[in-house]
Amino acid sequence: MKLIYVIATAIPFLLPIGCEINGADAHSDGDYIMEGRWRLWELAAPEDKAAAGRALAVCLYAEGYTAETLPDFLIEYAPTNPPYIPPADTGVGLFYDIQKIGDQRPDAVRMDFREMAQAGCTTLTLFAYSTEQTIKHMDIAIEEGLVSDFKVVMMGNCQESDWEKSDPGEFWEAARLKSKYPDKWPEMVYYGWDEIDGGKQEGVQDFADKLHAGGIRLAQTSWVTRDYIGIADILIPVVYSCTAELRADIEAGGSEFWAYSIGPFHYGANYHLARFMAGIWRWKVQPGVFLGWSYMESQGSAAMRGLKDGCFDYRVLRALEMALDEKENIVSGPPQRSDDDLFFPSLARKWLENLRADIPWDPYAGMPPHPPVMVRPQLHLESGIPAMAQFDQYRQWAGYWLSVITGCDQIW
Repeated sequence: MKLIYVIATAIPFLLPIGCEINGADAHSDGDYIMEGRWRLWELAAPEDKAAAGRALAVCLYAEGYTAETLPDFLIEYAPTNPPYIPPADTGVGLFYDIQKIGDQRPDAVRMDFREMAQAGCTTLTLFAYSTEQTIKHMDIAIEEGLVSDFKVVMMGNCQESDWEKSDPGEFWEAARLKSKYPDKWPEMVYYGWDEIDGGKQEGVQDFADKLHAGGIRLAQTSWVTRDYIGIADILIPVVYSCTAELRADIEAGGSEFWAYSIGPFHYGANYHLARFMAGIWRWKVQPGVFLGWSYMESQGSAAMRGLKDGCFDYRVLRALEMALDEKENIVSGPPQRSDDDLFFPSLARKWLENLRADIPWDPYAGMPPHPPVMVRPQLHLESGIPAMAQFDQYRQWAGYWLSVITGCDQIW
């Protein structure tokens, strides 16, 4: 296990296995080996070779490799019966602001989008885009797999002449038809006013009606979310305002529930909080999409590595839930200690229920106070560690129950 921690520390995005060594952020200075994934296996001591190979093989399986595509030198270490970890069934994305990054070269944009896709993002929000930029960057996003699974992308704040001359639906359709992959473009959701105040229902309704006429849905953030239930198609409260009651009210009113975070991606320094929000918090709260502001401030950072690990935490927990649902559909009846088919699934379900109950709706709840260290003092909690940060323990337990329920190899 210690070797696995070293591997996860050494190269960002190598393993979905996180590491907290003595409570420190072991990912923040983990870029010292750049030769590639395989170099770690080569550097392992003989007695650690099997563990290193096994950990690397598991990582590649999780990324979609199979026994046929696994590198030859890893075949002997491949799990004989690996667990099936399905893709995430909710979206994750970051804001990408052309005004902040400038009109970068295509290769620079490609590296940005590749990093997001490798971190587990399945969508993104594009800000202030012209027609030409939209076409260029959406084609790159498709080629890098950034929008291949979750087929929604959000556009907003497009104060450019192309948008002023036509409605968003016409703009999007015209851009799509000029692109390299018109049949692969996702749905475009329009991001309306940013963090709008309350009391402006009439104006938002009029704008939503205009969008609907062009087949476009409206997504909206607001400090007074309930004012726009049933008006905006998608409501996106900030993470610390999310509650079970708010989610139920949004869905009951006919809107879709998403969530967004101003941090930890605003400064990119907090591995733990990013992993918590993208992983076990998202699993509990179940927003349709979790969005973070923003990629520009978190590029190549500890927060991106936390996002990567958190996205995999989410997938492992959902894999266990799905395995239990399938098992319970096959075997029914009251749990009996003498019947493993019933007894162990009931224990695993109880473990999941207890974990979900322990996760706070407010991701900042229980975080120890820290002195402000950011330019914006209200974000001082971005330097803290969530109260529930034992991520590897949760994943190991989930992996254990997954092996018990499905008979797969226990790989954590």
